[in-house]
Amino acid sequence: MERRSFIFSGYFILSLVSILFNACIRSARTPYQEALDEAGSHRDEWEKVIAHYAQTGDTLRQRAAIFLIGNMLGKGTYQFTGKEDILNYVASQEDPIGWEGSGSILNRTLDSVIRSYRPRAIFHPDLRTLSSDLLIRQIDAAFESWSSQPWKQDYSFEDFCEWVLPYRTSSEEIEEWRSAALDCSIEREDSVRDACTLFDYAAQLINHTGLRYNIGMAKYPFPMTVTEMQRIKRGSCAQMSDYAVKFLRSRGIPAAVDITPAWANSSSNHMWNVIVYPNGRSVDIGYNPGGKNDFAHKMVKVYRNTYSIQRNSAVYRFRDTETIPPFFGQFNKLDVTSQYGIPLTRLTVCRLDSTRSKLAYLATFNNYEIWSPVAYSEIIDNRAVFANVGRGIMPPDKKLRKYDQAGAGVVFLPCYYIRNRLVPAGTPAIVSEEGTVRTLKPDFNRLQTVTLLRKYPEQTWLARLRHRMKGCRFEAANREDFQDAEVIYTIDHVPEFAYEKQDIESTDKEYRYIRFVANSVETDHDIASLAVYSGNEKLRGVCIDRAGFNARNATVAFDDDILSYYRHYRDDATSKYVGIDLQVPRKITAVSYASRTDDNEIVRGDVYELFYWDNRWQSAGRKQADGNRLVYDHIPDNALLLLRNLTKGVEERIFTYDNDQQIWW
Repeated sequence: MERRSFIFSGYFILSLVSILFNACIRSARTPYQEALDEAGSHRDEWEKVIAHYAQTGDTLRQRAAIFLIGNMLGKGTYQFTGKEDILNYVASQEDPIGWEGSGSILNRTLDSVIRSYRPRAIFHPDLRTLSSDLLIRQIDAAFESWSSQPWKQDYSFEDFCEWVLPYRTSSEEIEEWRSAALDCSIEREDSVRDACTLFDYAAQLINHTGLRYNIGMAKYPFPMTVTEMQRIKRGSCAQMSDYAVKFLRSRGIPAAVDITPAWANSSSNHMWNVIVYPNGRSVDIGYNPGGKNDFAHKMVKVYRNTYSIQRNSAVYRFRDTETIPPFFGQFNKLDVTSQYGIPLTRLTVCRLDSTRSKLAYLATFNNYEIWSPVAYSEIIDNRAVFANVGRGIMPPDKKLRKYDQAGAGVVFLPCYYIRNRLVPAGTPAIVSEEGTVRTLKPDFNRLQTVTLLRKYPEQTWLARLRHRMKGCRFEAANREDFQDAEVIYTIDHVPEFAYEKQDIESTDKEYRYIRFVANSVETDHDIASLAVYSGNEKLRGVCIDRAGFNARNATVAFDDDILSYYRHYRDDATSKYVGIDLQVPRKITAVSYASRTDDNEIVRGDVYELFYWDNRWQSAGRKQADGNRLVYDHIPDNALLLLRNLTKGVEERIFTYDNDQQIWW
């Protein structure tokens, strides 16, 4: 018995030593060696690259090749059926009002065009498909762009590899993009480069591209190449920043794309460019005069897309045992939040269950009941510590879009990510601008009545347009030149809501021509809706206008679409107007008007549902609006709330109810 026990123990020790030895061998393998294993039979192509530079004796280019191949895992090209047809459609649209959802042709039509082609994707991993010749050409082109630049002496070789060398930035089709970008040069570019700072040179380059933003391009589902962008000359923030980073790198300028995974007080995310300076410092740059870059909303986390795999990150270390949210799943996100000069907080979330997940996430609310993960942390001793978390304060030189009744801080929800979905791991909390934390746990012992005016916050510039309605007037006439015009109604107050209807003092007089005349104080007006009534009848006719520069067709003021609007520029309140020719004289009993709006007010007749958060969204009931307000009784105090319009619309925003007001987060 003793001998058998000794033999068993010996075998156990030998097995344990073997396991540990193999683990050490695996951990000692370089990323390049691991990539060769993953490449399978294609590894011969990568060995050709190394052999090529060994023969030339260029050790730097050989090191560059090892860096690219060693970090190639997960990278590749998505090829799509139907792509060329959809691209041709995009290229054929002029779309002059591309910056705005309701005006952009692509924003209105691209979804249906894409559905008609039903594109399918095939992924081609670089490790198993790229050729050695292509990679060699890419490396040589990068070194050529770098070798003559006066700033290269200030950078390390590692800086060059990360911010100039990479042959791709996304999953776009591979092309000789450096030469294509260099073909688009500015006049006397070498002289400009030598006379400017690196940032000013980059700003001139970006603004020379001729690209313009188009909101509809966010729906374009394919990664864009440089030549495709040069063809269509428009893009979303992601596409434009992806193009700019290549445009800058083609000149040997160390550049990157930074991204906030989700705005903290609005839907969607944002991407932009940075110039990377030695030692990792950076400055953001945009497609604006002087390279100025603005942020539209609050951001709490910023990550920089790297070519290298961030092997020290917790998401990478736990990639084999945990499901990882798609944003972090490429393992190429470097946290650079601390570089943006915003006040930061260190948040600790306790009482987490590490048996459910080894990782915890902080999520902000995006839209339509959705939470988006913006930060992650390993769970240790049932706690997760999130460093460098923004509080919602942005640098003073950035022009944020402001909201009325906006909360001073940010709401976070701690989560796990299990089976490809976020699972709440705690109670949502407000992190104030001062760094204090207030948990939002509904108090069912303190119930309140809430009066709701909107489902989404009103942006300050929209409120300004509503204020401009005061002093505007309706005039009626029977002569086409309005020489006999009479004022039938003047807006003598600031409308509380975007849409209002007013009765006209009853007379028996009839009029053929009605016009809306702006007041003489403001410079322009955006009019979403105008209408005139005779009794219960909304009168129809031919639209007329004498408008200033860039005015839209007058018909949109009378088209019954609250989201379309007529832009009224004027330099003389009596000579610029929009109106309607009724064709025959009619008695006027009422008028209605609306300034430009997002249609997120409470709308009479629409059906709404209020929710409060108690580990998930719980319904507080449905109601049909009978006016411009909704009133709910018996709502728990200190709750996070959300209002949905079940009739129409998609924009939704979380809020609390404090001091008899909706406070938006």
